[in-house]
Amino acid sequence: MGEYVGGWRRVLAGCSALVTVMLLPGCSGSGSDAAHDGGRVVEDAGCPDVPPPFEPNPFDGLAASFVINSARLGKIDEGEGFNLDCVSTGPDGYLPPDGPAGVDDQFGALVSALQHAGLDLDFDADMQRSIDDGRSLILFRLLDVDDWSEDGGSLFLAAYDGVDADSEPTNNFSGRGQLLVDESSLTRPDDLMSARGWFGNGVLHDTDEADRDIRTGDFSASGAVVDLRFPLGDTVVTLRISEARVVWDIERAPVGTPPLDGTIVGGVLGGCVSLRDAAMFLSEVPYGTDPGTIDEDTIRTILAGQADLDVIPEGFTDEPCTEGTADHDCAPGQGCEQDPDRGDAYFCYEYEENPDAISVSFVFTAVSCDIVGIHHGTP
Repeated sequence: MGEYVGGWRRVLAGCSALVTVMLLPGCSGSGSDAAHDGGRVVEDAGCPDVPPPFEPNPFDGLAASFVINSARLGKIDEGEGFNLDCVSTGPDGYLPPDGPAGVDDQFGALVSALQHAGLDLDFDADMQRSIDDGRSLILFRLLDVDDWSEDGGSLFLAAYDGVDADSEPTNNFSGRGQLLVDESSLTRPDDLMSARGWFGNGVLHDTDEADRDIRTGDFSASGAVVDLRFPLGDTVVTLRISEARVVWDIERAPVGTPPLDGTIVGGVLGGCVSLRDAAMFLSEVPYGTDPGTIDEDTIRTILAGQADLDVIPEGFTDEPCTEGTADHDCAPGQGCEQDPDRGDAYFCYEYEENPDAISVSFVFTAVSCDIVGIHHGTP
C-alpha cells in the first residue's frame, strides 16, 4: 500500500493547479434517478428535484459577470457538497459513508485522509495560487436577472475560461476587473451567447434560510458536464465532472452599468467523476523526470476502492472489448460479455450495484468583473 500512496502523492501534487473550467450541456452515461434529472433544478442538497419556474420573457433582464477569487475542496464532514445519489449510506453500507444530509464528496475525503497521514500534499494551496496569479480565471455570466432578491422566472448561467485583459493579476478581483472570455469556451468564436457551459434552469431566491445552508444557496442550477482542465508543463489533462450542480449566496448584488462591485459567497460546484474519466485523468499526468511508480492499472484499482456512486445503469455499454483486454477496455467492475442483440459481439457490461464514480465538490467565492471581449488564441 505504501507504493500506491506514494504514487497518489505525486499524482495529486502535480495536479493541484486548477486553471480553467468549461461546462458542457447534458449528462453522460448515468443511470440513477438523480442522474437523469439534468434538466431540473435541485433543492437543498439535491433531493428532491423540482421543476424550474416558468420564464415568460427570456433575456429581458440584465446580465452580470463574476470571476472566482477563491476555491478549495469541499469538506464532507461539514456537509460541503451535494447529495448526488439522493440516499445516505452509513458505515455498514457497501459504499463509503456519506457526510451530513447524505452529502457526497469522496474525492475531498480522500485528499483529506492523505494529508492527515502526513503526506506532502496541499491541493487547496496550489489551487489558490493558480487563481491569485491569474492562471485560473473561471468566469460566470448570469443572464436574465429581473430581481436580485426574488426573481420569479428561470435564469441562465454561462461559464467560461477567462483571460486577463491587461496581464496584471493584482486587479482581477477588484470587483471591476476587465477580463476576456477564451474562445475555447464558445461553440461560435465571436458569440458570448454560444457558451459551451450553459445552465438553463437557474433559480434566484434570496432568503435567510439559504444563507444558513451551503448546500442550498440563493442561486442554484444543475444539469451540466464540467471539464476541469489542468495545464501541467506542455500537457493539458482534463477532469470531467458529470451531473454538475452549482449553488451560491449573493452577499452584495452588483450595481451600475455594467453591473459591478458585487460579491458571491458560499459557492459550491460539485458532481461525480466516472472511474474511467478519473483513471484517464490521473494516468495522463506528467511526472517530469520521475515517471513514478503508479500506472493506469494501479490507479484504476485505487479508484475502485474509493468509488461512492453507482450512476451507470446495469446492462451493456457501447464499449467493445475482448476477454483478454477487458481490464483496459472496460471501466472498473465491468465485465466483457457477448451481446446477443449485436451479433454476439463482445461489449463491456455494467453489473448491478457496481460503484462506478467518485464524488467531488469545490467551495468558492467570486466577485464582479467586466467581460470586455473574447480572446482568440492560446490563453
